[in-house]
Amino acid sequence: MKRVVTWLAREFSEAVPIACFFFVGFVIVLMIVKLSLAQYSIQIPALSRALVGALIAAKVVLILDNTRVARSFRRYPRIVPVIAKTAVYALCVVLLRMLELALDSARHPTMADSILPDLVHGGSPRLLAVILGVSAVFAIYFILAEIAEHLGSGVLWNLFFGDAAARETSQLMKARAPGRAANSD
Repeated sequence: MKRVVTWLAREFSEAVPIACFFFVGFVIVLMIVKLSLAQYSIQIPALSRALVGALIAAKVVLILDNTRVARSFRRYPRIVPVIAKTAVYALCVVLLRMLELALDSARHPTMADSILPDLVHGGSPRLLAVILGVSAVFAIYFILAEIAEHLGSGVLWNLFFGDAAARETSQLMKARAPGRAANSD
């Protein structure tokens, strides 16, 4: 039982920061789309979609980052996994949206007449805006993940959320260290 609790605590601690990042990003994207559609009296559920999407995205990212394919990207320049992962996740967003539309049209056959032309002719501007925005959120996440991996554990977090006084002390120590090493020669 203790192993299960430990495993759940570890999974939760890994997923929460990622889910929070995706939630904020998805809320921004969906709010932009929602605000642009408000002038046409079209409503979309932004918060619930952002929350569900963030939880799913966080767990999928954690799972897929531990696969052999993800580890094989380590031998390439860091831009390669960023672009490849962003493209794969964008494709998944498109496929999930198409699945959602297909399920909606199956539940409401009268909607099929309005959904099918969108799918056949490249989608609506709203769909394209969401795909572009979500892809940008994924790209930003993957860029930050690569930077964090390069800098080391906790450095990026401390840069943005750490104590300012500790950051200044660290910068002063780094600035003095090369001077001492040069004087000791």
